[in-house]
Amino acid sequence: MLMTAFPPEVHIPTAHRPLLPRLLGTVLPHARLMILGMIVGTIAGLAVYKMTTKTHEARGSFLINQLPFGIQDDTSNDSETSRQLVQSLILSVSSEGMKHEVALMLNVPDASLAFTDYDRPVTLSGKDNQRANIEIIATRNSRLGTVVAQSADPEFAKKVVDAVLTKMMMLNQIAGRLEQIDSRLKLNKTEAAAIAQEAASVSIERIKFEAQNKELDAYLTSNASLDTFPAFVTDPTLSNLKTQYILVASDYASIASQSTSGAQLLGKRGELNNLRDQIDTLTSNLAKGVRASLLISQAREASLQKSLKDLEQSSADLGIASTRLAQGFGDFNLRDNLNPIDSSMTSEASVIVEVDKAYTLPRPVKPSFALDMALGMMLGLAAGLAVSQVGTQFRPA
Repeated sequence: MLMTAFPPEVHIPTAHRPLLPRLLGTVLPHARLMILGMIVGTIAGLAVYKMTTKTHEARGSFLINQLPFGIQDDTSNDSETSRQLVQSLILSVSSEGMKHEVALMLNVPDASLAFTDYDRPVTLSGKDNQRANIEIIATRNSRLGTVVAQSADPEFAKKVVDAVLTKMMMLNQIAGRLEQIDSRLKLNKTEAAAIAQEAASVSIERIKFEAQNKELDAYLTSNASLDTFPAFVTDPTLSNLKTQYILVASDYASIASQSTSGAQLLGKRGELNNLRDQIDTLTSNLAKGVRASLLISQAREASLQKSLKDLEQSSADLGIASTRLAQGFGDFNLRDNLNPIDSSMTSEASVIVEVDKAYTLPRPVKPSFALDMALGMMLGLAAGLAVSQVGTQFRPA
């Protein structure tokens, strides 16, 4: 019987085997512990997820509808400048003043809130869930901005966003009052110009009346008759009376040349005396008128000067108020800055428009369930493989 000869078995070195068989050869002996580790890791990841404080997020968006401080989007402002101004206004919301105002509105300590742009974030874990981290996000190349608040309490996060948006809307009151102040300043300027022009005319009249009064005083000192005073000779009533007096005097002289008594002569004498009394009364009234005109012009000039001074003070006060209000765009201690000059200054502008009211995301943003599960499984898998390897090292040969 013939014997069949088999070729000798060829031993292939492990390093030259295909990758998959090598990997399976390494993993399969430890599969049981690796699967057990994955299960334990998954359970641990779930436990960590359950025990970790959930972070909820609320959001709200707004639009910069127009630029404040009287800066409008016209051809004098290029798009890049306008964009930078809008971005600066959005980012300026994050401030210590805004944090303080929001804390007051929500009745929580300032330390319970943090603007993450410049503050160290507050810890959201613990029993106190009335804490939040706030971020103002400016949408690139846009006028849109977003207020984001994260807190352990979803309702508190929403209240924080609402409070920030409410305080931002107060910028509209500031801008509205700035516009009113600007209009009032322009009106003051126009009114002051008209008063100054009128005051100049009154001042010229006052100088003229002062000169007339000095001339009148000098005339009275000379004991001359007032009916010949230069300022009175052009008065039509006085001219008429003087003409009548001359005519009656002529008639009286003619009658007196023929008779020294008689009814006709007495009548003409009485008429002359009456005309003389009328002339004296009229000239006395004209003199009083000159005195009164001076007093009136002086009083009118003083009144106009006072009006000018009041307008200057009003403009100065409005300028101070404008500066104080303008500071409100960067300083959110708005209760002091919003005191109006008077009760009529209550209009609002539309610098900021609320686009989306505050809303809470349906799921917590931290921790991530998928991430915790994945990390638990990976760590459990690694732990199972490590335990299996250690056990193999110490297993008797």
